[in-house]
Amino acid sequence: MGRLGVIIATVVAVLCGGLLTGTSSAGTVEPRDDYSQFSPGLRALLEDVRDGRLNEQPFVNHGYAKLGWQGNPPQRYRDDHITEQERAVLGLAIDSVMERLPHSVRNGIRNRVANHAFDEDKPREQARPVPQGWATTGEGIEATQRGEAAALAVPPVQCGQNLRAGAIGTFHCRHLTAGFEIWYNLDGPRPVNSYDGAVTDFREGIADDGIPNYIQRAAVSFEMALDTYTALGYRRPGTDKILVVFGPEGAGAHDGFTPPTDLIGRSSIFMGHQADEWSTARHEVFHVIQYAYKPPRSIANIPGNLIPLQAWMESTAEWATHQAVKDDAYLPTTGKRYAYASNITDFLGRPHESITHWDGLAQGRQYGGFVFAEFLEERFGAVAVRKVWERIDTSEDADPGLVISAVVAELGSSIVHEMIDFGIAAYQLCGQARGGPSPGAVWHLTDPDIPAWCDLLGRDARTAAADPFPAMPRPARDVRRLSGDGKASGDLVLEEGGSAYVDIMVPGPTSSGAWKTWIVDIKAKVEEQAGSVQLTPILWGNFPARAVPDEGSTPVPDAHHRFTMGPCASQVQALTLVFTHFRADLVDYRQPDAKIHWETAFDGIDAAGISNGTVALGVNKYGTLHEQGCAPSSGEGTTAVGLRYLPTGGEGLAHVDQNEECKCEGWGVNVSHPGGVPAYSGWARGPWISGAPGVANRVTPVSFESTDTTAKSVVTVESPYGTTTLEQEFGPSPVKELYQVKVTVRTTGEAADLPHVTLRRVLNWNADPTPRQEYVTVRAGDPQVEYSSDDGLASADPQAGRTKIREDGEFTDAGPYDQGALFDLAIPMSHDPVEGLVGRVTRYYGAAPDQPAAYGAFGQLGIRTWSIAKPVTSGDPGTPNTYMFGFKP
Repeated sequence: MGRLGVIIATVVAVLCGGLLTGTSSAGTVEPRDDYSQFSPGLRALLEDVRDGRLNEQPFVNHGYAKLGWQGNPPQRYRDDHITEQERAVLGLAIDSVMERLPHSVRNGIRNRVANHAFDEDKPREQARPVPQGWATTGEGIEATQRGEAAALAVPPVQCGQNLRAGAIGTFHCRHLTAGFEIWYNLDGPRPVNSYDGAVTDFREGIADDGIPNYIQRAAVSFEMALDTYTALGYRRPGTDKILVVFGPEGAGAHDGFTPPTDLIGRSSIFMGHQADEWSTARHEVFHVIQYAYKPPRSIANIPGNLIPLQAWMESTAEWATHQAVKDDAYLPTTGKRYAYASNITDFLGRPHESITHWDGLAQGRQYGGFVFAEFLEERFGAVAVRKVWERIDTSEDADPGLVISAVVAELGSSIVHEMIDFGIAAYQLCGQARGGPSPGAVWHLTDPDIPAWCDLLGRDARTAAADPFPAMPRPARDVRRLSGDGKASGDLVLEEGGSAYVDIMVPGPTSSGAWKTWIVDIKAKVEEQAGSVQLTPILWGNFPARAVPDEGSTPVPDAHHRFTMGPCASQVQALTLVFTHFRADLVDYRQPDAKIHWETAFDGIDAAGISNGTVALGVNKYGTLHEQGCAPSSGEGTTAVGLRYLPTGGEGLAHVDQNEECKCEGWGVNVSHPGGVPAYSGWARGPWISGAPGVANRVTPVSFESTDTTAKSVVTVESPYGTTTLEQEFGPSPVKELYQVKVTVRTTGEAADLPHVTLRRVLNWNADPTPRQEYVTVRAGDPQVEYSSDDGLASADPQAGRTKIREDGEFTDAGPYDQGALFDLAIPMSHDPVEGLVGRVTRYYGAAPDQPAAYGAFGQLGIRTWSIAKPVTSGDPGTPNTYMFGFKP
């Protein structure tokens, strides 16, 4: 008969008057292991533990449940009521079994019961604990008499033993948990913190229970980690308890080390006597797990794969630690909560190195590689990391690079594609965490701990925030601000499995507010390892949001791209070149490093903002006025610039409506040769929708150049009947309120056959501070004016007909309504021996503080054909700014 059966039978015999009897060979009465007289649920509970169908720990838990100390037992063990005698028997049975359980298990049950003693309906951590001295209270005495308080007794001291561990020392204390055997010392050269006082949470047991709080916290970390990893589907080596030794000879105070199981003969963890009981403990448990997959041949094959495999071990151990701490509500939210990420700066501070680059024992970079394992988890689920270890277990040489590539392929992707996505995701990691917008449909990491990672990155000079995104920490990169001709170049050395980044910035606006929109030419070539490198250019808007969708990645034996960039927030301010290195036809992960050369140059100007200090114009390569600028207007706040009055910041042409056509300003030319040759036209206007390039018909840009104060656009209009060149040269006039535009028209034809050329200009006035509601005046004082009206929304094509909204010819203060000005002007043509058929006129754009000042500016230059637009303001219309357009033959 088992010891439990003897105790129960004896107690029953005493309490029940010897009802359980039996005859021995000596004729004496011996208690029998027979529970037939008990209530059905209690009988089943006692019989199941007697016959081995129920282990001892569940028996104790179900027993306490039947006594009303915690929850409910399974249905099989339930009774509506048990007698006081049966309660006493069960209490003594629990007491007997508890003595045989490991102390850590015994203490955990005791603490759980204690915390649920009075507040069963509350979570354990919120429950009212059993107060000191409870056993001497009336309630405690009654419970003791019923045998229910046995589990609350103070456990025996764990120390006083002599546990010899070879050359690493002798240890005098031992603590057992379900899965671990922990050795430690309370004195000597490497003692653990012996504090056994007041507790901060349930994992530290209760005060003065003979177990240091530090050891209890570590024990819980070990168990939680093992539970987490096995729940993720990992296996552990062997069935023995894992040995943990705190303070071994030769270990640093804060170190953790887990030797290969197949070399030691037992799963073992060596911890410094002051090692982090929260994070390091969980990290080392995953190393024990890894040795269940890391075959002995990988230990011996040091030249081949031990180095990258060791790196992968540390990377995934930190990733696993993250899994084991992220749902632990009791873990301190200070540095210990994020200790697993403390080396992310070493990993992203040297992104050009391989994802499995090994720095050496206890060096940081391989630990920071957890972020790549995090990437695999978010892309494919946590199973992806486990599959890598399962393949390592069965692969020939356990090369992690080859194995990762194979697992990614098994999961339906390719390592080349995933390395590109990882390189981009790592670069934009801190975008949203630091206040940026969503990157939209672009894949990105979303772990809740990212803000903490970014705090770490922000404190390291290699990864700290800097231009062109001064609020965003990101991986180490080369930053180039282009100037002059835009030429820059650089050389990169990229390990297989690494990423490299180059930020390209164009010159910023000048002190006067002038700027240029550059066409940037990018070239890259691989001098060694051609075909294994990919280039992904990213045009940023408000980081990490894109200015335009990514173009995709290009293999770099010889890549070539052209982009339009400008210095203003509304433009593409920065371009990042993302280089990644991983062969698609990978047969050996350890390929030689790739050597990459890249270079840039300006390949022209797409648009410019020019200024004379009073008036600013936004001129594009077609010679129309509307372009994205830097400063918002004082009215609607548009950053688009057409005609801007700098003293007030008011805009006269551009507006901010993102959902309708912006027919802000444009021109058209119609050429009619004598002799019955069909007329032809060409025109340009725009942009139609904010951010679009505008619309042109039969117009081809030839050249565009600018300085801070001038711009020059040359285009051609081509048709089967001839070619016309339109040159527009913008520059300051003698009057500060007006910019002048010298227009030259050249066309093909015979000297004797002078064509009739009509030049149309349409302006959709949007006079701040009341755009779309303005007063407009038109004067047509020159004979070259063929037509004028208020239809600034008309087509820029002279062949589209002549229209008005309400007024045509000359009119004064029409409005207020949404209108503008249309002028068809006959260009006087002549024959020049050098230039051929040519005609010239001068246009003017400007702004003044009021209507009288505008009239004065026109008068100084003798301009008789013009239009002004005034906002609807109280008092004298025309303040704070009146906008002007003029024409002079």
